[in-house]
Order: sequence, then structure tokens, then C-alpha cells
Amino acid sequence: MKLSIESRIARLENMFQEGLEKALAEPSTVPGPQGRPGRDGAAGAASTIPGPAGAPGRDGKNGERGERGQRGEQGPRGEPGIGVPGERGLPGQNGKDSIVPGPQGEPGKDSVVTLEEIEKLVLDLLGSAAVRDEVFLLFAKTKREITRVEGDHRYQRVDPHRREIVARLRGVYQPED
Repeated sequence: MKLSIESRIARLENMFQEGLEKALAEPSTVPGPQGRPGRDGAAGAASTIPGPAGAPGRDGKNGERGERGQRGEQGPRGEPGIGVPGERGLPGQNGKDSIVPGPQGEPGKDSVVTLEEIEKLVLDLLGSAAVRDEVFLLFAKTKREITRVEGDHRYQRVDPHRREIVARLRGVYQPED
């Protein structure tokens, strides 16, 4: 059904009228344009209620430094304190507890042991089978210790002496060619 122009206009007027009535009944949520600022009001009387404290201001410049004053008198001397003496320590133990080194001793004398003396000592000790096993074990331990001393870096500072000692001891264990 086709509406005439008059009926369309009437319908639009009705819709507009209903929208206008509705807009006047409820407050609008759409803000309007900003108005002009109003004129200043008259100044009021001073308040008797203190307001919040403001932030502290910046420090001012330092003033000129004055002269140094004279030195005051020295006070009287204090009374001596009451000290409690401590316990007496134990007496020394014949120098064994000292950390101060004593005088250097005389160098030792070189000892020369021949192969014949060692052979005689071994033959004297090997009289019984029980002693023989113990002596061979002792020789094996001594041989191990010779090898250990030969390669130990702690004896590097006495290397010439170490080489001589190792050579002598090896001569006892290794037969000459």
C-alpha cells in the first residue's frame, strides 16, 4: 500500500512529536555546546577555617661564612679507670712453644754406603724366612718412595741433591751392566 505524501508527513510529525515528548521527559546524556564564562562574583569574607598546609618552599642561598671562633679551654684530666688484671699465662715449655726460629745448625756429613755393606746387612737380616718377607716388603716400599721422590715437584728447588740421592739409591736396586 502506497502512502500519500500528506500521510507520510503526518507520520513524520507524529514521530517527531513523540521523540520530543520523550526527550523532555528524560534528561539527555548528550552534552550540549559550551557556554560563555560568567562574570566574577563579589569577594567573600575571610575564612576562619585553616586550609591544608602547602609544600615547603625551596631553600634560600647560603649566607656569608663568619670567622672561626677562638679555641676553648682544655678541660680537666679525667680520673683513671679501674682496670682488672687478667690471668697469668702458662709458663713456656722449654722453647717448644716459640715461633721464633733458632740458630741454623751445622751441615750434616756426607755418608758413603757401599754395595758390600748393604749386601752384608741384607744377609745378616735374612737369617729367617719371616724376617726375609718383611725385608723384601720394606725394600719394595723404599723403591716406590724413590720413584715418588724422583717425580715430586716439591723437591725441584733441591734438584741437584735429589738427582744424586736418586742415582745412589737406584744403584742399589739396579745391577750394573
